[in-house]
Amino acid sequence: AGSCLQRHGHVEAAALMYALALAVDPEHAAAAYRLGECLITVGKSVEAATLLNKAIELSYGKFAKRTLMSLAQKKLDDLLR
Repeated sequence: AGSCLQRHGHVEAAALMYALALAVDPEHAAAAYRLGECLITVGKSVEAATLLNKAIELSYGKFAKRTLMSLAQKKLDDLLR
């Protein structure tokens, strides 16, 4: 639901969905990444950086999540420039 909302520009509603996913499963790397994206969109850079770092940490060393880790690192690098 979050990704559909996010794609259609309903960033606040998408952020809520991702936050709920993280509340249920704090190890959900994709939800942390997507929530970070939403927070960037609404100008909450500090909170976004925290979540992008979390996505990177949760993905570290997991082959299946290597792409997610790379995407999160790029977003974080862009955010910190």
